[in-house]
Amino acid sequence: MPRRAILPLWLIVAGYLVLGGLYWRATPHGRTPDEREHVRTIEQIAQEGCCPVLEVRPTWTDYEDHQPPLYYLLLAPIYRATDGDLDALRAATLLIGVGALFGAWSAMRALFPDQLWVAIGVTGFVAFLPQRLGMVVGVNNDALAESLAAALLALCLWWLRPNSRLAPIWIGGVLGICLVTKLTLYPLAAAVGAALLLRARRAERPWRAALSGGLTIGVSAALIGAPFWLRNVMVYGFPDFLAQQRHDALALALSGQPTAEEWIAERGVTGWLEDLLGTTFQSFWGQFGEMAVPMHPFTYHVLHVLTGLAVVGALYALFSRWGKLSPPQRDGLIVLGVALLGVAGAFFYYNLKFVQFQGRYLYPALIPIALFYVSGAAGFALFLRARLTLARRLLSLTALSAALSLAMLVFALYALYRVLIPFLV
Repeated sequence: MPRRAILPLWLIVAGYLVLGGLYWRATPHGRTPDEREHVRTIEQIAQEGCCPVLEVRPTWTDYEDHQPPLYYLLLAPIYRATDGDLDALRAATLLIGVGALFGAWSAMRALFPDQLWVAIGVTGFVAFLPQRLGMVVGVNNDALAESLAAALLALCLWWLRPNSRLAPIWIGGVLGICLVTKLTLYPLAAAVGAALLLRARRAERPWRAALSGGLTIGVSAALIGAPFWLRNVMVYGFPDFLAQQRHDALALALSGQPTAEEWIAERGVTGWLEDLLGTTFQSFWGQFGEMAVPMHPFTYHVLHVLTGLAVVGALYALFSRWGKLSPPQRDGLIVLGVALLGVAGAFFYYNLKFVQFQGRYLYPALIPIALFYVSGAAGFALFLRARLTLARRLLSLTALSAALSLAMLVFALYALYRVLIPFLV
C-alpha cells in the first residue's frame, strides 16, 4: 500500500491519542463504569495469581472477578511495576484501544480495497466516538475487547477475498483469545461461522471445506478457551463454565442491581422497552461518569434525526450499489450483519435478566455500526452525484468521509468541554 494511502490512518490514530489524553486528564479516578472493581481484579491477580474466585464477601466489591482473565493478566505486570498506579493502568488501556482503529481500517481495506474513503470514515467514527473515548481512559476490559473484535472481523473479511491464503487457524486463534477476554465477544462466533460457510460454498467440495475449516477454527479456539472454562467448572460446578450462574446469584443477593422483572413491574413492558432503546442510544454516543452525566437532550434529538437520515441514505446506497458489489463484498457485508445481529441479540437477552442499558455493550459490533453511518452519508452523496453535474464535480466521497471524521472529532471535543468537564470534574 502506498504511504500516502495509509497517511489518513496515522492522522486518525494521532487524533485519537490526543483526544484520549484530554479525556484521561478530565475524567476523575473511579468515574468510569466499575473502574474500582476492575482495578481490584487486577490487584488480586498481581498479588495472588490467576484467577480470583467470585464469592460472597462482606461488601460487593469484587464482582468483576468472574470476568475472563486476559485483560487483567496483561495489566498485572504494570500494576506490580508501578505499585498500582491508576494513571499507568489507564495509559495502557488507552494504548490497547488503538488496536480497534487498526482493525477497523484493515477490515474496510479488505472489504473495499479500491475505496479508501470507506476506511477513512469508518476508522474516524470508531476513533472519535465520545462514549468510547470516555471508556478507553478508564480501567476496564472494553478496550481490549473492541480491539480483538475488530481484528477478528478484519481476518474474516480478508479470508473472504478471492484467492485468499489466510490460514483459518489464525481466525481460530483470535477467536480463542476473544473467548478469554470478555463475554460480549462470544456472539462474534456466529460471524466467524457465517464467514466459514460463505467461503466454503465457493470451494469445489463445499461440505469438505466447511468441515475442514470448522474443525481448524473450532479446535484452535477451544484449546485457548478450554482452560478458563474447565477452571470455572471446577470452581463453580457444572454447567457454570462462564461463572454466570454464580455472578447472577450474588448480584441478586448483594448488589441491588435491578432486574428486568422488577423494571417491568414498575414501568410496564412499554416503559422497559422505551428505556432500553432510549438509554442505550444515549449511552452509545455519550453518557459519562457512571451513566450519571448525559448530554443535553437537544444533542440526542439531533442524533435521532441524523440516524433516521442515515437509515434512508444507507438503504439507497445498498440497493443502488448492491449489483455492483463483487460476491466477496456481498459476503463480507453479510458477515458484518451477522456480527451486529449477534451482539445486539446477546445485549437484548442479557437485559431480559438485569437492567444494563449501556450502549457500550454494542461496541464489539462497532465496525458494522460505523459502516452504517458512513454509508448513510455516502448514500445522499451518491444520490446527488447521479443527478447533478455540479455534485459530480465537487462532491468527493473522500472529502465527505474526511469531513465526517472531522465532525466526529469536533463532536468529541464538544462532549469533553461542554458535558464531561463541567459536570464531572
